[in-house]
Amino acid sequence: MATLEEISRERAKQVRASVEKGEAWYKKIAAEVEKKYHGYYIVIDVETGEYLVDEDDLRVLELGGKKFAGHWRHFKRVGYPGPVYGYPTGRW
Repeated sequence: MATLEEISRERAKQVRASVEKGEAWYKKIAAEVEKKYHGYYIVIDVETGEYLVDEDDLRVLELGGKKFAGHWRHFKRVGYPGPVYGYPTGRW
């Protein structure tokens, strides 16, 4: 049986991988979405690259949770550095 420390380390690796994948997908679409949606919020399915954009952060989180259920998701504000709150929202 895994210890709590081992589980925490594994979860941290998953989060880092999700951030890296999410930022990689974002870089591919940044020019397009930043022109149209600067300041909006984006949720990216880190497995497929599909994304949703909305002005309302809570609404885009809710819609992303439904559309990309069961997948790791990357949440950030369009045109700003790094993921929102410094980590991906993952499976919420």
